[in-house]
Amino acid sequence: MLLLGSLSPPLTEPTEVIFIFTIWPHLSGKAVLELEQSWRTACSVIGDRALVIAVGNVSKVDRAGHALLQRMHQDGARFAAK
Repeated sequence: MLLLGSLSPPLTEPTEVIFIFTIWPHLSGKAVLELEQSWRTACSVIGDRALVIAVGNVSKVDRAGHALLQRMHQDGARFAAK
């Protein structure tokens, strides 16, 4: 399951606005495609806002999911876990 949304205040600075993807319980199969499509769409509209991927409840990630998370990290996404 993938939840999309905005959160304020952010994890770091009280005035910063961030955009968060929350993923659970698995990042595999169709969920990887859904996240990638959502990520690409979000990147086109979030501007300078930080992108955070909440992975605290993820219990399984397949190869495609792992590769996507790496690409997101290389593109500047931050990751948060419990």
